[in-house]
Amino acid sequence: MRLAIVGPGRWGRILVEAVQGISETVTFTHAVARSPAKAAAWCAAQDLSLSDDLSAALADPDIDGIVLATPHSQHKDQLIQVAKAGKALFCEKPAALTRTSVEAAIEVIKGVGVVFCGRPQPPLPARNWADESDDRGWRSGQDPACRRQHEQPCRLW
Repeated sequence: MRLAIVGPGRWGRILVEAVQGISETVTFTHAVARSPAKAAAWCAAQDLSLSDDLSAALADPDIDGIVLATPHSQHKDQLIQVAKAGKALFCEKPAALTRTSVEAAIEVIKGVGVVFCGRPQPPLPARNWADESDDRGWRSGQDPACRRQHEQPCRLW
C-alpha cells in the first residue's frame, strides 16, 4: 500500500519512520505540507515526493491511502475530502473537535465505504458527552473497535 502523509511535522515524521523501510506492505511515497520548505530535507531523506496540495495527492492514482497528522481543527474537512476521493485513511486522534463534526465525517466515510482507521472521539475538553449513551447503544470510548485499539499493541498496517 502506497501512502501519503499529510502533515510531515514532528508527529507525522514519527508515523512515517515507524514503517518506512521496515514494512513489507506499506510505504510512504508522498508528503503534503503547508510549508514545504520546512519539510524538504526530511522528505528527500525519506524518498517522498512533496507538495502543498492535498487535492493533487487525492487525485494521484499511485497513492492508495492518506495518513492525517495535521492540526485537529483541520481533521473533519480533511476526513471528508479524503473519503470523497475514495482513498483509505488513517487519522491521528482526535478525528474532530466536536461530536457534531465527528458524526458528520463518519457519515460521509460510511456512505462512501472507504477504510478508516482512527478514533472518532474529540479531545478530552470537548468530551462532556463521552459517558452519555447515544442512539446506537454504545458509549463513546466503548465501541469495540476503539477498545481493540487500546487492548492490543498498535502497529500501522
